Amino acid sequence: HVVAITGSNGKTTTRRMLAEILGKVGKVCEAPKSFNNDIGVPLTILAAQKDDEFLLVEVGTNHPGEIDYLGRIVRPAVAIITGVGPSHLEGFDDSIEEVAKEKAGLLDHLVAGGLAIVNGDDSLLCKAVINKLVKKALFGMGKGLMWQCRDVRCGARGSVFEAADGLKVQLKVPGEHNVYNAMAALIAAGALGAEPGDIVAGLAGFEPEGMRLQVRQIGQLTVINDAYNANPASMAAALAVLAMRDGAARKVAVLGDMLELGTKSEELHRQVGRKVIECSVDLLITSGKMAEFIAAEAVEAGMDGNVVKSFGNADSDFAEMAELLRAGDVVLLKGSRGMRMERIMATLIMES
Repeated sequence: HVVAITGSNGKTTTRRMLAEILGKVGKVCEAPKSFNNDIGVPLTILAAQKDDEFLLVEVGTNHPGEIDYLGRIVRPAVAIITGVGPSHLEGFDDSIEEVAKEKAGLLDHLVAGGLAIVNGDDSLLCKAVINKLVKKALFGMGKGLMWQCRDVRCGARGSVFEAADGLKVQLKVPGEHNVYNAMAALIAAGALGAEPGDIVAGLAGFEPEGMRLQVRQIGQLTVINDAYNANPASMAAALAVLAMRDGAARKVAVLGDMLELGTKSEELHRQVGRKVIECSVDLLITSGKMAEFIAAEAVEAGMDGNVVKSFGNADSDFAEMAELLRAGDVVLLKGSRGMRMERIMATLIMES
């Protein structure tokens, strides 16, 4: 049974959640990392063994036609679209609508009788898939959805919610965005034969992959390492998780450039600056030229300029950033992969 997962955010987390569940049902082959391009997708498929029952493939894109190409290779029985947002805009004429159409193209390659699992709270995505003549399961928190999750409670160390048919789910990972990822995995697992008990147990046992909201204690600092990659939606989600951390001496956001955002890059970085204010960040540290717009907007929106610091992206800059931190801080690391924001941890570890 082949499952293909695409979306601007959440592909890897949804894939790992689904693998945790399906591993209780049968043998699973999955992408070893975010292998979602024209090299990674074939490598994932070629790794499948004769006795594998489930193959989980991530499908990504940074230019038009890539998902159509990869979809013809994968030909999934289940296709998941986690949502769309302003990512890789450089390749799509700075249009989120074009990103949505590209993601929706995966549904053209479902096998006969296949199932499309789509974020029903994403209006742009719903518009893009509405004319696709395939069986769809729309999920989310909105009223009227067949797969509506209810009684959602998100905390700093996890979330609980109720899915369809009264299924109660508990996650060890924080953030409303992870509730969406879990819902997509839950629906796919059920469609592939997983029992409710396996679904609940699989999601309860899920642990995030490297640099995806991984919490680590370094001396007297708590570090939330979400530095694998970034776009405006994932930045907002990570900042919301930071905002949940009660009892911290300070909530510190260390944010780097978001890459490949095209002509809208300045405004999208400024949006993050406004989100910083909304999430009551106590100290904002930025890395890179575009991230300076995050800092500038935060100050313009009312943040004290004395608690906003901007740096470059050299190793020496990260050493200077580390000097600004103090015992009791909760520190979020977030930026595009090319910014390698996790480098600050090496300095922190040496100093602890």
